Amino acid sequence: MFMAIMIAVVVQANAQIFKASPTGVVAEKDGKDYIVMEVKDASAHDLYQRAYQYVVQNFRNPDKVLNTMGEQVINIHCAATDAYRCRGIGNMADVDMNIILQFKDGRYKMKINVNNQIVRSFYKLGGVRFTSKEHPEYGPTVTMFNSDGSVNSKIAVKNFNAWINSYITPLIVWMAEKHDGTGSSNDDW
Repeated sequence: MFMAIMIAVVVQANAQIFKASPTGVVAEKDGKDYIVMEVKDASAHDLYQRAYQYVVQNFRNPDKVLNTMGEQVINIHCAATDAYRCRGIGNMADVDMNIILQFKDGRYKMKINVNNQIVRSFYKLGGVRFTSKEHPEYGPTVTMFNSDGSVNSKIAVKNFNAWINSYITPLIVWMAEKHDGTGSSNDDW
């Protein structure tokens, strides 16, 4: 439990693990499209089990969001309604994404692929993209970045970064904890 608290403190202190970039979601630290988290004294099997338990306990329909490839890869397909504000009042973005986890003894790799972002507003429906490209199927498009890589919407970038990191922090903390196989870190249930 102490380890989980320490991880939570470190994660909160650093606040931003992932961030939006013109190419998608990347690691804040080095710009790679993934992060590697170390968990000492945990086998690849243990880490797989922790991730699986997290999905079962935290998603309404775990069977619908979870894809596995043996015990090497877990793909969590997430859809979040009103995830973050991307423009003015009433312009909330829905996010459809995959969190991909790969496991090795003592560490796991996490990658986030955003499949789609749709703006829900009182006036119109439009897509949110990382960079400006033509997507007429979504109507007017809000972009986080211009095609040259410069920021187009500071508020969308800022709010997406805060949201994505708050979304994955509980998973990172969970992965650092030891669990007894029932989904609980406490044997006294």
